[in-house]
Amino acid sequence: MVTTRASSRDSVEKARLEDLETVPGAKRRVEHNVHGAAERGIIATDHYGESLVQFDLEAERKLRHKLDYMIVPTVSILYLFCFIDRANVGNARLAGFEKDLGLTGNDYNMVLSIFYVSYIVFEIPSNVACKWIGPGWFLPAISLGFGVSSIGTAFVQNSAAACGVRFVLGVFEAGMMPGKLISVEGL
Repeated sequence: MVTTRASSRDSVEKARLEDLETVPGAKRRVEHNVHGAAERGIIATDHYGESLVQFDLEAERKLRHKLDYMIVPTVSILYLFCFIDRANVGNARLAGFEKDLGLTGNDYNMVLSIFYVSYIVFEIPSNVACKWIGPGWFLPAISLGFGVSSIGTAFVQNSAAACGVRFVLGVFEAGMMPGKLISVEGL
């Protein structure tokens, strides 16, 4: 079936080009119009789904490498910060977090769980905000908020303050991963 489709496509293309050869300069005008239309976003593929615009493979390779060298390290560092935050709560418990804050019973579990409550609740609004604001402004803003609230963790004195800071961390971290995906997707 694919060969039939390809052969019919080739015959249609051949007939179109033969018709254009009868009019001087028509072929060049049609190709220019098609490329111009594709650049304006009107049409990018023919009725078979084949691309009408050909890209310079060398320029595309250079762009891909440039993006890899700029985007991948930044996204990796953001992911590392989020991971360190989650892992450090367990390390803080071993270092006396519960004793320092006077946590009893299930207080430690509540401090951990409140993070995920805000993370789940604010993930969809963060996606919408990232699309609306744009990842170029959204990611630095939530990274700054995440950093400030992480620093705020050092100044908590009781379980209520720890829950509040962890809740705010969940709000900011909820937009991190979707924001990173949206920024890479938009390239």
